[in-house]
Amino acid sequence: MKRALMTSAIIVLVFLSVGLGAQRRGGGGRGGSGGGGTDNPNLPLTAYDSTDYGIKFPAPPDFSIFTPQNPGRFRQVFTGGRVIYLVDLMGVNASVTVRFLPKATEADMTGFKNSVDSTPPQAKLPEYKKISVAMIKIGAAHDKDAVDYVYTAKDKDTLTTVRQVVFVHNGNGFIFNCSASEKDFASIDKKSFQRLFASIEFK
Repeated sequence: MKRALMTSAIIVLVFLSVGLGAQRRGGGGRGGSGGGGTDNPNLPLTAYDSTDYGIKFPAPPDFSIFTPQNPGRFRQVFTGGRVIYLVDLMGVNASVTVRFLPKATEADMTGFKNSVDSTPPQAKLPEYKKISVAMIKIGAAHDKDAVDYVYTAKDKDTLTTVRQVVFVHNGNGFIFNCSASEKDFASIDKKSFQRLFASIEFK
């Protein structure tokens, strides 16, 4: 029991460790079989489909998908358990990084929500402001529980809004970090981020 509690605490800390710096660096980690790929690893993907992770989704509007197998010019950012990187290549500073965390539980997800509700580590960031923390339903079937945590903070000279959506699937944790400048976030969230979470198929 003690070991299980310690493991849970470590997983929650990993959930909490994802911030603006990690978001800026992008996604990475193992790609997973069935994660999608093209004959040319420099070309982005238009959809993601992984049998290892049990998730599938199309690229949201204006975004391209990169993975360790198809890294394009983002090869150097695939570190620290990050498995997918979505980026707007049309000139808007917006991206999504997806981090994979093995052997996570619903209790870990609840612990993450409680932590950001009370003492979020991002509070130390310049001009931090918590926007919201809530439980939501995501997925094409609208049946997957997820924590939705939104905050703003200063990233270098830019006020940035980050939306972290955390969920557990098949005994593993996933952290989707959606980031855009504060002035553009609302429109990008409506057009792309929300559609992304509404399109995920869980297998």
